[in-house]
Amino acid sequence: MTPDDKAEVAPAYGVRIPSLFEIFFGKLAKWIRQLALWRKLGFLRKAMQEQRRRRSMRLEALEPRVLLSADLTYGAVTDTGHHDLSLVADTTGGTFLRMMDGTHEVGSVDLSAASDAEINITSAGVGAANADTVHIDVDSLAVLQTFVDAHGGELKLNFHGGSQAAQDDQVALNLDGTPTLGFGLYVDSNSDIVVGTGNLSVGAFTLDSEEARHDR
Repeated sequence: MTPDDKAEVAPAYGVRIPSLFEIFFGKLAKWIRQLALWRKLGFLRKAMQEQRRRRSMRLEALEPRVLLSADLTYGAVTDTGHHDLSLVADTTGGTFLRMMDGTHEVGSVDLSAASDAEINITSAGVGAANADTVHIDVDSLAVLQTFVDAHGGELKLNFHGGSQAAQDDQVALNLDGTPTLGFGLYVDSNSDIVVGTGNLSVGAFTLDSEEARHDR
């Protein structure tokens, strides 16, 4: 028997019949012997186990993940007049953002978790029917440098005052003192946003006003 042995074709079915050389020494025979060797060495079992492991990883149910944020609700003021409120950062005894009406604190939040780099600031009455102004003391935000750097490098402030139907609230960025922030600042509001006169050094800087979008 030599490699020159030719395969025959069965006349009844038109099927090619491999030669004896191909049966015992062809590619298929070599592949079968290779499989037998792999089975003997345990390679096939390991490959099947790895395949099952990969399938189980693809089918594993993912736990729902919710992006959290800190909440600061203000509204302890009882009168119905206009209020000039101030948002001030403070690291005395912790890391805080405080909402002040003059010298009176009307709300605060303790920033401690990674998710607290985003703060939802909501009125619980102060801005519901009156055109109140929230002044962000940007210079004071510099004390949050270490906290913000450790949690993503950006501080995001989301303001939601009153309905804006009767009178418009306003968010104002006070730039007194030539503030310098070594992190990004993102301010989002359902009211107008006003940037005061002055120079601000900051990383990424974004202002997003829902009221301004509606006025376009």
